[in-house]
Amino acid sequence: GASGRRWRQLFNDAQVILHNHPVNARRAARGAVSVNSLWFWGAGALPGFVRSALGGVLSERAEIRALARLAGLSPEALDGRKWLEVLDAAAPASAVLLDLVELRDSDLQDGWLAPLETALAGGRIDPLMLRFASGERFRIRRSDRWRFWRTVRGLRA
Repeated sequence: GASGRRWRQLFNDAQVILHNHPVNARRAARGAVSVNSLWFWGAGALPGFVRSALGGVLSERAEIRALARLAGLSPEALDGRKWLEVLDAAAPASAVLLDLVELRDSDLQDGWLAPLETALAGGRIDPLMLRFASGERFRIRRSDRWRFWRTVRGLRA
């Protein structure tokens, strides 16, 4: 379109800067592939508003908090004592995003999983949805605590 010439110039300038950048010199010295271009996508405008069904967001990552603010939410820092307050303030049927990516395993078990299990058992959360970066998802209902006695069925071909 009309701004095509400007985008091509920007793309060319980025290639020159990347070619001369010290990071690429170090990458080349160790035999790694250099970063040699940027991919511009869109050139459109953000929508005037974004909505979210979430009732709250807790994260240490700036990009997650920024997206939450864009969606009209008030994100909180990741605090093991704060999430229950955020959960209680959320609408009854809404979900709360707990971004636990940056946590160490020991903090995850003691600071988050154990309290989540207690909240599930007490009925504060039902169901508990776990979604992992790998794409795996688990839905755990309060009643699932009583399923330990069920026989595991094998898969049928």
